[in-house]
Amino acid sequence: MCTSFVPSVGCHAQSCRSHLETERFSMRTSRKWLTCSTLALILAVIAAGLYGQQRWQRLKQENGITAIDWQGLGIGRSGMTLQRFIYKQETADGGRLELSAEGLRLRIGSLFATPALKALHMDRLEIEVRAGAADVESTRPAFDPTMLQQWAAWIPEQGSLPVIELKLPCASGQCQERLSLRWQHAGRELLPAEIDLTAQRDGHRLQLDARAWQARPAELQLNARLSLDGQPRIFLNNLISSAEERWSGSMTMGALPEAPWLLDWLSPWLPQPPQAFPALAEQMHLVVAWSLERPFDSEGLPDGEFNLDLNLPEYWPLPVLGQLKGDLNLQAQGRDGVWLPSSLDAALDWRPEATLLEGVPAALRPAELTLGITPGAPATSRDSLPLRLHLQSEGKLNLQLDSALQLHTRAANYRLESSEGQLRLQAPSLDLFDHRLTGLEATLGFTASADLHQAELRLEQNPTIRIDSLRTSDWAGEKLQLSLKDAHLQADLQQQATEDRRFALNAAPELRVQKLSHALLKPLGWQWSGKLQVNERQLELQGPLRNDAGLTLQLALAQAWGGTLAMDAGLQEIFFRAGNPLSASFSDWPQTLAFDNGRLNARASLEWPAASELTASLRLEARGLSGIYARSELSGLDTLLEMRVNGQKLQVDGARLDLQQLNVGFPIGPLHWQGSYQANLRSPASGRLQWQAAETRLLGGRLWLDAGEVDLAASEQRLALNLEGLQIPELLRAYPAEGLTGSGIIDGNAQLRSSPEGYSIDQGLLNARAPGGVLQFRSAKIQALGQSNPAMKIVAEALDDFHYSRLDSDVRYDERGKLQLGLRLHGNNPTLEGGRPINFSINLEEDIPALLTSLQLSDRVSETIQRRVQQSLQRDKTAP
Repeated sequence: MCTSFVPSVGCHAQSCRSHLETERFSMRTSRKWLTCSTLALILAVIAAGLYGQQRWQRLKQENGITAIDWQGLGIGRSGMTLQRFIYKQETADGGRLELSAEGLRLRIGSLFATPALKALHMDRLEIEVRAGAADVESTRPAFDPTMLQQWAAWIPEQGSLPVIELKLPCASGQCQERLSLRWQHAGRELLPAEIDLTAQRDGHRLQLDARAWQARPAELQLNARLSLDGQPRIFLNNLISSAEERWSGSMTMGALPEAPWLLDWLSPWLPQPPQAFPALAEQMHLVVAWSLERPFDSEGLPDGEFNLDLNLPEYWPLPVLGQLKGDLNLQAQGRDGVWLPSSLDAALDWRPEATLLEGVPAALRPAELTLGITPGAPATSRDSLPLRLHLQSEGKLNLQLDSALQLHTRAANYRLESSEGQLRLQAPSLDLFDHRLTGLEATLGFTASADLHQAELRLEQNPTIRIDSLRTSDWAGEKLQLSLKDAHLQADLQQQATEDRRFALNAAPELRVQKLSHALLKPLGWQWSGKLQVNERQLELQGPLRNDAGLTLQLALAQAWGGTLAMDAGLQEIFFRAGNPLSASFSDWPQTLAFDNGRLNARASLEWPAASELTASLRLEARGLSGIYARSELSGLDTLLEMRVNGQKLQVDGARLDLQQLNVGFPIGPLHWQGSYQANLRSPASGRLQWQAAETRLLGGRLWLDAGEVDLAASEQRLALNLEGLQIPELLRAYPAEGLTGSGIIDGNAQLRSSPEGYSIDQGLLNARAPGGVLQFRSAKIQALGQSNPAMKIVAEALDDFHYSRLDSDVRYDERGKLQLGLRLHGNNPTLEGGRPINFSINLEEDIPALLTSLQLSDRVSETIQRRVQQSLQRDKTAP
């Protein structure tokens, strides 16, 4: 038995050793895998933590979160508690949000139920918001109404926030409010629900209670009540039916004795602090009721009915609008997206808020507006509403508007008609756009109509605007009268965009000014009448402009909105034999220039694009002008001038002047000049003058300038002056010397210099043309001088009949008008000493202005010139 037992034992031991070795190997392998798995898990957790930390830091940076901190976090099976929570955030524009919560308790139900949050309580909640820079646009996404449904599922069934401290941006800077909030709803269905919100300040309390419940299937009843110091004052009732797609409701507000402290409470939140009133509308009354069909459709206005009954015994401040007082009773109906009153009665006084009228010139802003609307004559149709309108404003400009209105309310023919309309304007003194107006009075009769497609206005009864005086810094007008004859305005109302709407204004205005004063004009009466056309593209007017002196301009003007200004003006031809309207109209007309014959016409045009430089042209033509300039007589003056302006460049091309005769005491002419001129408008008198021809006939000869150009901006100009064929007999007749006669022809040349001091000649030369001529000087005075002086006797005998073969002279002329001649003569007297040759060197000096004066005092010129010369001499004698 033992024999059989031992081998069995030995065999089992060997198997055990093999099994133990296998287990040891397996344990070592498991430990290795466990170690590796643990390390991998630790590494994964570390990596996830690092990645989460990185994402968290990036999230904070992207959202401007600067701090998130909490203390006393406790988590249990029924919810969580938090002793303190702090959150801070900054925006890119410098705005800041700070939130601090204390004593937070959140009770949680089943995580698989909706809502999972049962109750929320906070002992204290503080929220502070500071606005960023005003010029930085907000990048916050628009509110999505569907988000409200998602949030509603996470609103706790009950909530209690007994202390809420708010610090928010407001109109006065930063405002602080102390609130408490409580709510309760039915859970998953939400309804019924209650919300109580209370605000307290300075011992006063404002409480809003809202209740919502489902009255019937598919109907939501929502009522709210606002109480002031525990007294219910404002009631709001709403019934929203999703089945009928209808929203009906009402709001009622009666007496409001709490108005004084309520106004003080709201003042910091209003854009403009309301003024202090002697009495507020404590007995005000307001009832609003409505019933709207499909109110939440996004397209157009809903249909329905609206009633408003308002009574304000005293002025009451309205945010943004201003102060309102009076009664308003309105019933309106909406059909097909169009709302029209079915009954209207109003007696309102309105003091507009200053900020509301910032775009209106200060002089036109009304201090107070009175509106009265009463029922008109009995309606001729049940689809029409007759009304009487009275509107009156008080301020620097007083306005009164009266009209009979007829409102047609049939759906296919909505229309408003105004008849018997009259607008009156009156202002004793008005400052408007740098203009001072006094004595403004206007009476404008009109009819008007409007429907959904177009509006129309027509002025009637010869509407007239009168102004006693109108003054600016540059000009003044007295007794102005503007008549707007045949004024008719039509406007298309179908286009949605204002800039696309078409309109047309046509009128035949007449403007009269009894006396217009300007530095460039003589005080005269002016009149303009014509046609005015205005539409969405441009303004056009055309018609004659006249004054009391007989000056007439045909004007045409077109101004494209935001585009080119174009103007064309034609001067009605002037016949100077009938008078000179130019000298009677313009104060800068030279007093020494007068025309008594001839004719003149001119035309000018101008174009001034909005984004480019001005271009203009002028064409002036005169024929047969005769008259007087200074001390000279003009006759047979023809001229043509064509001028162009392009930006700052002034160009005159093809200018021509022809003068038949110029009488300065002796005749000069005909004269001819032709040339051109270029200059910059900044210095129009300092350009370059070119000429192709400049010549005149002078004493039987010809005087001319070589073709050339000069720079008028230079300190001086030099001109080459030429003389050819001057007849000595003509010269001696123009410059009579007692007993002197002669014959011969003179040629010459000189360099004429022009400077601010005047004209001068430094090197001039005159010489007689071969074969010479004869000079005979037979004066009793020189013969008497020869009796006592033998030398002068020989001179007198030689000049008695001197035949010269050579005559030349140096010429000098200075800016004071002194002419110096170095005369040289070579010839003989055939009867003296057998015709012996004789040479004379004679220096002559003449005061040319004085010479011309003596000539102009003779009968060689008109009496007008003689009188001017005598007056000038008289002034010189009396001058100090």
